[in-house]
Amino acid sequence: MSLNLHEKSENEIDIREVLNVLWAHKIIIIFTSILSIFLASIYAQSLDKKFTSETIFKPRKDKNSTLPFGNEFGQIAALSGININKGSPGLTKEEINGRIFIQKIDALIDLRNDSYFNKYKPGLIDPIWKSSIKNLIGWQKSSNKEEIIWQGIVKEYSENVNLKKTIDGIMKVSVTHTNAKRASDISNIIVDTILSDTKDKIAKAQADQLDYLSNILLDAQLDLEKAQSKLKNFSIANGALPIETFALGSLRLEALREQLKRTLEIHNAAFQLLFLLEKNETTDLDYLTLRKNFPIVDQVEFRRVLGQSEIISSWAWPSKVSVNAVLETLEERRDRLQSQIDESQLNAEKFGSNLNVFAKLERDIKVAEATYEVLIEQVKAQSMLAGYSPDNSEIYEYAAPAIKPSSPNAILIIIIGFCLGLFFGCALALIISINRGVFYSKKLMIIESRTYLDYRYKPFISINSEKFKKLRNLLPNKFTNALRDMTVEIHKSELQKVVISSSNSKMFSHKVAISIAKYMQPDNIKIAVINFSKVTKKLNTDENPVDEIFCIMKEIENVTFLAPKNNLNELELLSQRNFIKNVDNLETKYDIIFLCADNHHSISLLRALEGHKVFHITLAKVKHTKSNTFILMRNLVPFQGLLYE
Repeated sequence: MSLNLHEKSENEIDIREVLNVLWAHKIIIIFTSILSIFLASIYAQSLDKKFTSETIFKPRKDKNSTLPFGNEFGQIAALSGININKGSPGLTKEEINGRIFIQKIDALIDLRNDSYFNKYKPGLIDPIWKSSIKNLIGWQKSSNKEEIIWQGIVKEYSENVNLKKTIDGIMKVSVTHTNAKRASDISNIIVDTILSDTKDKIAKAQADQLDYLSNILLDAQLDLEKAQSKLKNFSIANGALPIETFALGSLRLEALREQLKRTLEIHNAAFQLLFLLEKNETTDLDYLTLRKNFPIVDQVEFRRVLGQSEIISSWAWPSKVSVNAVLETLEERRDRLQSQIDESQLNAEKFGSNLNVFAKLERDIKVAEATYEVLIEQVKAQSMLAGYSPDNSEIYEYAAPAIKPSSPNAILIIIIGFCLGLFFGCALALIISINRGVFYSKKLMIIESRTYLDYRYKPFISINSEKFKKLRNLLPNKFTNALRDMTVEIHKSELQKVVISSSNSKMFSHKVAISIAKYMQPDNIKIAVINFSKVTKKLNTDENPVDEIFCIMKEIENVTFLAPKNNLNELELLSQRNFIKNVDNLETKYDIIFLCADNHHSISLLRALEGHKVFHITLAKVKHTKSNTFILMRNLVPFQGLLYE
């Protein structure tokens, strides 16, 4: 017995229920899986066997084609547009898979006459459906036969020739073909062609590089000659010692500026002295102030200009006339020095400009000489390397005819076939389960019953009315719990009408009624059993009458089996207007009335009892009882007990 407190949501998928459905239809799933494996095996045998051969080799890796140079020469070479570390490249993967390479090896392996690579058929006509689709999407078939052939060959080549390169630089060329010998031959020829083309390409790259270096060397020589010619012309026009000339001009300009500075100091001091003499206030204090503001007053040069004593301690104020004469002389000297400074400054700027041009010319000569030297060494090194170019390519393994086919993979096809068969088998099982609409687990059936009494009915299957007297001995002790609990619940409900229905179960409802009735015998209660699934006509209607409707068919101890009178069968009794009233009349004569019906008869009985208070026990079987019928029975008359198998 189980107590169901919660119901599952209708939108929830229970994996266990799905597994129960699949397990119930395991024969279908096994059949579809075996059939799929069989068909997959036939399909694998019908496919063309393809063989793959692989050649492993290491392509030529050309080293640097120049001698190593230091950083200074390397930078100078870079200025000339030379990459001293550039090596000669080999064939790329795109070149090997390109149409030009394929057309080249066609002369060696004859791909055009190979039906595996050239699948072009001149007389092939597309079916109507295929041509219609092509016309619909605007597919235009080319009339160029040669182009169609080569496009097909390139397509098959790209699909059946695979080129791989490892981290270590080792390359693998694998070719797939229906002929194992043909696959190995094609693979080896492709590798030989790759190595040959790589060698030719490296040789051509070396020759092109030598030509390029020679042209660059010629240009460098011309640049050097031009630089030397410019330096010679400059020396003729401006002298060969521009640095010394610029230095002398700079020193002369500096000396003139120093003379002008001293002249201005003497002029300013003499002008201030004239100012004091014009004031007619020449005292010792004025002399001290003048000497403080113009320290040059005490210098020998100033006193000589004024004709004063060179002894510092002796000072005599000069006359205004002599001071004015000195000022005029100083002004003339100042103007002359300023004119000489301007002229010297212009000469110094000219000498500086010449010096810049000279430095640039010398720098150009040095760069040209260095470039020319680097290029000479570069040409020498390239010439030496071009004279001997070692071939360091290696072939590690030649392709040999394959022993076993690489495709089709029969095991993989069988596994895929098995998976597809399993999938379609499961899908078919689910579709069948949906169409059948039955319960595939007792758990779901118990949940849908919404009852608190549920037991298995297996021990009641062998019971019949002939063994009624020995019923207590036929029931094992462990199954008496079901009878006990049902009897207790019937008594607790205080209902006299007990309905026992069945929906496609092996157990008949009247057998359960007999079992419960026998279990109730010790109470000495009177029990009536009416089986509505029995359709036998009653010929003798006057024997053992109970009332105007029912008569006694059989009576064992306190259990009476009733049937309708007046040549009516049990089902016809349900259609009578006073059916419920007639059954209620039996309650005065019997303590408990069992109303039994099986399968579709149960629906008729429950429809007749809908809305009336009865104790309802139903019988159901997993994989046989339809869920819709089960729910309809529950909605007509709710279940109080469930017996299932």
